Amino acid sequence: MNIELEGGCGFDLDNTLIDYTPSLPRILEVFGLDPKMSREQIRGLYQKNDGNDDLWQEIQSSIYSVGLNGAIVSNGAIDCIKHLAANGHELFIVSHKTRTTQKRFGGVNLHSLAKAWISNSEIPYQFELGRNLFFCETLDEKITTIRRLGMSLFVDDLAKVLKHPDFPISTIGWHFVPEGTDPTFHENSGDFVELLRKLEE
Repeated sequence: MNIELEGGCGFDLDNTLIDYTPSLPRILEVFGLDPKMSREQIRGLYQKNDGNDDLWQEIQSSIYSVGLNGAIVSNGAIDCIKHLAANGHELFIVSHKTRTTQKRFGGVNLHSLAKAWISNSEIPYQFELGRNLFFCETLDEKITTIRRLGMSLFVDDLAKVLKHPDFPISTIGWHFVPEGTDPTFHENSGDFVELLRKLEE
């Protein structure tokens, strides 16, 4: 089944457009952890529901700050963006990202770093803060922004965003799963290569 779009298209940023995989081994080495572990493995070991997960929070802070130095554009994203832009779709980035890391982790301005990374990346599209680039402090704010922009497609690595009760029914949610799929999203999941294939059908 192909995907037919009529309006703008949006993307999440961290772990969707941005692939931090090349940066992770060096960061894990700094923390004395196995550099071969994936982000998902680290999160599974150290993220806790009771909030007592200081190590995970510090690793996250490092990934989203110093990790940008080695981060790359996710495989297939550039071709996907070129296709959408060539077909007249306005593009947006809507990211759920706190403005800074916690003070105990340096209080680094994550918004500024991410904006600079986008500007210096190979992404073939201009994103301007407040026009088509939005950083949202909370999940609810992100959902509200997606609704307000009236996009026909939104791509995110987090299923909880696309399954949020207030996610607009008029927007196709594509669950970004690198080199895989999510059966709960039927045919609307996979990496950017798969998304482009669906768009070109």
